[in-house]
Amino acid sequence: TIHPMALEKKARAMIKADSSFECYCRFKDSHDWLEELKGNDLLLFLRPFDPCWFDDDYTSLCVDGWFLDEEGYYCDDYGSVEEEEDCEAKDVFTGLPATELCCGCGGGVRYGDTRDEL
Repeated sequence: TIHPMALEKKARAMIKADSSFECYCRFKDSHDWLEELKGNDLLLFLRPFDPCWFDDDYTSLCVDGWFLDEEGYYCDDYGSVEEEEDCEAKDVFTGLPATELCCGCGGGVRYGDTRDEL
């Protein structure tokens, strides 16, 4: 299963791949309590915040990129941004702006309509 795999050092590179986060986000919001628990544990093991943002009817998903600004804020702190200038902050490691990496600022990795896949 995924949870024990997260503990294996050899599997960490594969697990951390951004392309896998869509699956992890769906585990986290599963109707099955055990899958939900595994998804939450895995995401918290990999990142200090929840990177998953579903729209209101769960038809699309946005996953935050890796982001930490100079004030110590992660993408989830930009989740309900009201002022555009708040999204001008840059990641301290890559220099990329929140507008590219954070869903709350219009960035992140977006997955389209997935109703047929559920």
